[in-house]
Amino acid sequence: MTPTIMVVEDEPAILELLRINLADAGYDVHAARRCRVGAADAEGIAAGPHAARLMLPGLSGLAFAKQLRGDPRTRELPVIMVTARTDEADKIAGLERRVDDYVTKPFSPRELKARVKRGAAAART
Repeated sequence: MTPTIMVVEDEPAILELLRINLADAGYDVHAARRCRVGAADAEGIAAGPHAARLMLPGLSGLAFAKQLRGDPRTRELPVIMVTARTDEADKIAGLERRVDDYVTKPFSPRELKARVKRGAAAART
């Protein structure tokens, strides 16, 4: 079974960059420009190893992480936050909300793929 990743990004060029690179790494990528997790989405996300989440208008990455952690279907799902927020306080806030990894923009697609692979391996143990 191909591992699944959900990527949410409001900037089309970055969304496409993430989709192409993660698909190239062997993942089934569900790409979205809006952050909305309903029952069907949660089931699909829970089947995969990771959700990569970027800051979006209307719902911050931290709020989204809190929403994922509050839902029993996605509570243990590894989450990588990719964001332009580089301040130490922002990074700490993400980690305190149980975000598994925090990557700042600009980012290297190779580094992101390595982090996703590491997180997927950790999720299986």
